[in-house]
Amino acid sequence: MYLELVHKMVEQGQFYGALANLNQLEKSATASPQTIYLRAEALRGSGQLDAAERQYRLLLDGCMAGYGLHGLGLLATETGQLSQAEDYLARACHERPVDANAHNDLGMVLLLQGRHQEARREFMTAMELDRANHLPVENLIVLMLIEKQDMLARQFAAERGLNDQDMERLAMRAQQLNTPSQR
Repeated sequence: MYLELVHKMVEQGQFYGALANLNQLEKSATASPQTIYLRAEALRGSGQLDAAERQYRLLLDGCMAGYGLHGLGLLATETGQLSQAEDYLARACHERPVDANAHNDLGMVLLLQGRHQEARREFMTAMELDRANHLPVENLIVLMLIEKQDMLARQFAAERGLNDQDMERLAMRAQQLNTPSQR
């Protein structure tokens, strides 16, 4: 129950509060893979990337290796190390083949590398694994816009309930991603 509270805090961006609660929890119990993962997520979210990396690496030899690999992939993406990010995220998808977020994040790295077909496959996988997740839908629309498939993107967006304001936002993202200096 306490871990659920910390998990919700991380999801809501309350990273420092989550870290304080983890410190309190670890006073009465040894660190578990779940607490290590939540600490890594909170550290990453609060910009403490080196400390987050150390925590993610602690997960690599256990039952939560996929989570550790995913986290390391996100860190590598944040620091612009796309080749390394791709490796970590591909391994995370191998460890956790039904993790929609890992597939979506791998798709984004592939998109940033200009590998559109592979990115499309990962976005489609993520969409089918988690139909409630809007990120892979939006990322697929951005990909379509980058590929100048505007009509298809608008049709797909309409089918998914996105409005004109959403499309403007996604068009701006596509333009930013398609500009070499923005990558």
